[in-house]
Formats: sequence, C-alpha cells, structure tokens
Amino acid sequence: MIQGLPDAVEATECMVLTQSPFPLSFPPSPAVPEVRKRCFMFFANCVRRTVRCYNVVMFVVLHVGIAILGLVQASYGLIAPSRATLRTTYVLTAGTFASGTYLVWHLHANVLQSCMSGLTYLALIVAATAIARHRLGRLGTGK
Repeated sequence: MIQGLPDAVEATECMVLTQSPFPLSFPPSPAVPEVRKRCFMFFANCVRRTVRCYNVVMFVVLHVGIAILGLVQASYGLIAPSRATLRTTYVLTAGTFASGTYLVWHLHANVLQSCMSGLTYLALIVAATAIARHRLGRLGTGK
C-alpha cells in the first residue's frame, strides 16, 4: 500500500502511470522512480497472492478428490473385498490425512472443525475397512 491508501487507489495510480501515452520521465520528476518501484511491487504482490491462492485452491481440490476416492474405494471394498482394495484404501486414507494436516497447518484453519470432519471421515473409513477385512477373512481368500 502506498502510505495508507487502499489497494484500489494504488491500483488506479499504477494503471494510469503504466497506460500513459508519454514516458514516465515526461515531465521530469524526482518521484517517478519511486512511483515505478511502488507500482512494480504492487503488481508483484498481486501476482504472488494470485499464485498462492491458486496453489491453495488446487491443494484443497486434490485433498477433496483423494478423500472422495478413499470413500469410493472403501465402499467398493465392502462389495468386493480383496487385499489390493484394502491396500488402496489404506494409501488413500493416509493421503487424505497427510493433505488435511498440511492444509490445517498451512492455512491456520479452525482446528476443531477440521479435526471433527477428519475424525468423522476416519471413522467411516475404519468401519468400512474393518467390515471388508472381516468379510475377506470369512471368505478365506486373499486375492
């Protein structure tokens, strides 16, 4: 921010300066290099914030995708239990837990709400996996 001005004012000032038909050195002013530097820093910060936000959104999408795949795999394990299905469920559960831990740590999210959601997810997966393991043991096959 330029000496307490809101971002919109700073953005407008930088846009006017960068879209001027004349070079910034006309008329000569000692403040022009400082304004150029501030505009560059403003745009660099905008790009950084956009990239950081994009990365976080993509990581959340990845986390939710892994969690949904884990639920689908655990459900499939209830229908057709096998060792491969159980292993895949274990890997997806570990991936969901690791990515959720990273998101809570990185975003400083509400830990209580995140932990309750994570524990609910984990309880569903553990129950489905336990039932699948029991059925697999009863079948006596270890495909």
